[in-house]
Amino acid sequence: MMRLRQLDLELFGGFSGKRFDFGPRRDAGTPDFHVIYGPNEAGKTTTMEGYLRLLYGFPHREPYDFLHQRKNLRVSGLLDIDCTETAFTRLPTRDPSLRDAHGQELPNNALQAHLSGLSEDDYRNLLCLDDLTIEKGGEEITKAKGDIGRLLFSAAAGISELSEVLDRVREEADSLYRKRASTTRLATLKKEHAEVERQIRDLDVSAAQYRGLKKAADDALADEAHVSERRKALFAAKAQLDARGKALPLFSEIDELDEKLAPFSSWPAQLDIDPEELVRMLTAQAKAQNDAKNLGEELCELQGELAAIELHPEHLALSRELAELDALRSRYATADLDLDRRRTALAEVLDDMQVAARDLEAPAGVDPKAMVLSSAALSELEQARERVREAESSVKRERDEVAELDERIEAAKGQLDTLGAEGASAADLEDVFERFDVDALSGRHAAASEAVKTARRHARGALDALTIKGQSFADLPSCPLVLEEAEALLAEVQDFTRRHEAAGQELEKAEGELSEREARIARIKAMDGLIDDEEAGHLRAGRDDLWKAHRISLTEETAVDFEGAMARVDSAMDLRLSRAADLGTLRQFEQDVAALEARVNLADKQVKALAGKQKAALESLSAAAKQAGISEPISPEAFVGWLRKLETAVQAGAELCRLQGDHRETFERAERLSAALAPLSRRDAPDFEALVADAKSILAAQRTHQEKLHAAKSGLDQLKRDRTKRTGRLAGLEEDASAGRRDWLAQLAGALPADLNAKPLEASLQPLHDLREHDKERVALVRQVSAMEEDQTRFAESVRKLLEQVGAGATDAPLADYDALKGLLEAATSAEDMSRELNERIKGLEQALVDAREVLEGIDLAVTGMAVLFPDGVDTGSLEALRKAVSTAAGVIADRGKRAGLERELLSLLDLQSLEEVRSVLEGVTQAGLGAQLDEVSADLESVEGLYKSAIEARTTAERDLRAIGGDADVALLVEKKATLELEMQEAALRHLELSLGHRLAETAIRRYRDAHRSAMMQATETAFAELTNGAYSKLQTQIDGASETLLALDAGGMAKQAQDMSKGTRFQLYLALRAAAYEQLADQGASLPFFCDDIFETFDEERTRSACRVMERVGRRGQAIYLTHHQHVVDIAREVCGEAVQIHSIAD
Repeated sequence: MMRLRQLDLELFGGFSGKRFDFGPRRDAGTPDFHVIYGPNEAGKTTTMEGYLRLLYGFPHREPYDFLHQRKNLRVSGLLDIDCTETAFTRLPTRDPSLRDAHGQELPNNALQAHLSGLSEDDYRNLLCLDDLTIEKGGEEITKAKGDIGRLLFSAAAGISELSEVLDRVREEADSLYRKRASTTRLATLKKEHAEVERQIRDLDVSAAQYRGLKKAADDALADEAHVSERRKALFAAKAQLDARGKALPLFSEIDELDEKLAPFSSWPAQLDIDPEELVRMLTAQAKAQNDAKNLGEELCELQGELAAIELHPEHLALSRELAELDALRSRYATADLDLDRRRTALAEVLDDMQVAARDLEAPAGVDPKAMVLSSAALSELEQARERVREAESSVKRERDEVAELDERIEAAKGQLDTLGAEGASAADLEDVFERFDVDALSGRHAAASEAVKTARRHARGALDALTIKGQSFADLPSCPLVLEEAEALLAEVQDFTRRHEAAGQELEKAEGELSEREARIARIKAMDGLIDDEEAGHLRAGRDDLWKAHRISLTEETAVDFEGAMARVDSAMDLRLSRAADLGTLRQFEQDVAALEARVNLADKQVKALAGKQKAALESLSAAAKQAGISEPISPEAFVGWLRKLETAVQAGAELCRLQGDHRETFERAERLSAALAPLSRRDAPDFEALVADAKSILAAQRTHQEKLHAAKSGLDQLKRDRTKRTGRLAGLEEDASAGRRDWLAQLAGALPADLNAKPLEASLQPLHDLREHDKERVALVRQVSAMEEDQTRFAESVRKLLEQVGAGATDAPLADYDALKGLLEAATSAEDMSRELNERIKGLEQALVDAREVLEGIDLAVTGMAVLFPDGVDTGSLEALRKAVSTAAGVIADRGKRAGLERELLSLLDLQSLEEVRSVLEGVTQAGLGAQLDEVSADLESVEGLYKSAIEARTTAERDLRAIGGDADVALLVEKKATLELEMQEAALRHLELSLGHRLAETAIRRYRDAHRSAMMQATETAFAELTNGAYSKLQTQIDGASETLLALDAGGMAKQAQDMSKGTRFQLYLALRAAAYEQLADQGASLPFFCDDIFETFDEERTRSACRVMERVGRRGQAIYLTHHQHVVDIAREVCGEAVQIHSIAD
């Protein structure tokens, strides 16, 4: 047995140094049940995953490294293995990743020996339940349609999708092959195979036909080659005529260009002058000339304006003083507008302070400014007042708590008196339960009863299954044949029948082919002009006889007769030679007729022999059926099926006898226990299960009463202890309240004038805060009024000094004087700016005039350089003349390029090397002559094109006919395709056999598991399910449905309901009961390991949650049960139901 003593999530998930202490191992029979509580996203699932990492290590891709890097993760734990506590630590390192308490490396599989061979996936499926797992388990109950074998196997193996897996295997097997189905894979492949065989048969022809088709194909190919050569020659002639027709206009255009270019032979062959550049130069020349004229005129005008400007440098000196005085001027203007309002506001604030002092009930004559306190003093007073209020409030709350505890103590005393008066009146059953070991005996009795009942049903059902054609059997009949002998005889009958049918079909086929060949022979012989071998032999024999007669007599008459005979033989030979193909076919058909006659005789003998063998085998089976007691005639297949049922019935009877003997001791002990428990039951003739259930209910009631009495006493003692603590705390709080009030009064007396009433301040210190705010406003207003008066005085004095500086007198309006000074400064600044601007413009105009003259000189130099490229006599004296010469030269260069291109095109078109050769070829050629020749060639080509298409069609038809009889790879490809289809059929059949056998083996294994574990697991599941549903479903039983058994649940009213018909929540509870029973089975096998559940009670109501907590408690009696939840009500219910048997852990602690 392995138990989790302590789990340390040192660095894992969102945890750092988190420890769960599950305490030491508890006494035998004491539940080891733990509830771990925490809000959503607090780390409940992380806790379970951390435990699994401790056992099996960290995966390569770790999803819980979002806070700590994977290399830093660390999980430790203290495991109680067979009463020995051992510490382990798991690190995310390579092998080995397991450490002991001293940090020494351990093999990674050191814990495997204590995990009962469970892998990590096995542990998750079997011992870690979450909402997804239990939901899939509920769906599995629906998919299994109540099949008890599947339910028990899926619960014990932790496979919640068993039905889906088995259904997928069955569907895949059926898609490959299904009896009498036409859309399966095998059926499709068989259709394709039959079609390929038909195509192969259709391609078979005779040798004579092949030789004829081969010769026709060769002749068609030769004809096509001859016509193709003629066609190519005509196309070449047509292309040559087309080329000469295109060449004539090109040659004329070259002559015209030579005549046009003759006057320009001395002009340059290449000109690196851009005409657009000349246009830009013309534009630049005109612009520069115009700019030079305009710049001179504008320069004279600006020089006159500069001489007329009057400058005052002394006024410019006022700039800095006026700029410095501008801020003071703004404040003077603001003060002039705002000073009276500020003085009025100051008087109003002083009045408000007087009102605030009166609200505080200050003595007459007290200056309000003396009552203004600092922020620190106000804060201390506020804290002292709050301490008094909180202390007095705590005293009131504590008094209420003490009064409430007094009421609860009185109620607890009343409950204790009531429980003490309700004494348990039932007899003590502990001794009986221990002496008979009721739980174990109940399980064995239920298993034995169920096994015997099931075996009896099977035996009766197997005997009933022997009913055939209305005839039933009271006892097991005997048969002279065993099943294997009957199956062998049936196989012989089926084999003889199949072979007989095949032989009959072969006979019909041979007879049909024989009739067909005879009809064809008759048809050929009836054709006009056909001389067969027999008739030809007669003609040759007659000729030879006449020859012999002529040799003997050598007369003219015999010579004439012989000559006629020779002519008739020659004519017949010529006629036979022309019909050689038909004669060959006739000979082949005659040979086929002989072979088919032999096949018909052989097939007829096989049909008769197989019919006799089939009859003998059928008579053997019929005789055996009559000896077995079957009065009505029966088919061989039905008789063999009946024998299989007979063998099943014999085995079922033997199994019933064996089970009755094996469980005799259990039934006798159950009878003795029933006698001991009978006086306690009020039922009429109760059975064993009812007596045990009544006794358990009485014993549970006794235990419940004792637990409630103990809980009531513990609750009363706890309430008394709480009242004592509360009373002591109340005295301390009352003393704290008195001290706080004394401190409050002392601080108030030290901070404010004497004789001030403290009552108004107990309610609120807001009046003191208001007085402080008024004082802040008063101080600010006094400061503002003083500053404004000072600013006005300073501004007036500064303006007076500046006026004296420029020789002007001051007035009574300082702002107007300031504006006058500013006007003088602006006038002087404007004159200075204008003078500077005119000087800069004059300098710019002078420089622009120099630049325009330089542009004109550059253009003249460029024109002179370009003119040297042209021959003498060409006008290039001006820029405009040069532009015209360049345009003419560009045209000459373009014509020269065009002539060269025409010459290259002409030589390429006629495939010649020089113009002299072109002149020679085109001499005397005209477009009219070429047109006439081209029309003639086109007509010939059109005629040849028709012949060429006909030759291609003939050749294609001949080749297609030849390929159709084997001239290409069609037959080989068909044979290859046939072999491929046969391989695919073989693979599909093997895959179907593999899937079908696998499905049958799985079903057999599930049935065996059901038969071996049904009794114990059914009893444990029934107990857990009844407890989970609070008795809504009191019993589980099975019902035979063909080869499987269906689970039925009986509700409190005795109504049976199949599992798939239950509500979703009830199916979840049934699956939980199955898993709890599977856990008990694992524990019985020695595999007692921690069992985790992650919030699986979400669909349960409160009553069923209570029952589920009891189930978890019972699991804890066999091992360790750990439940993770974020629902506080689940924690409260667990405490209420299990009391001290459950240990609560908080993730937040």
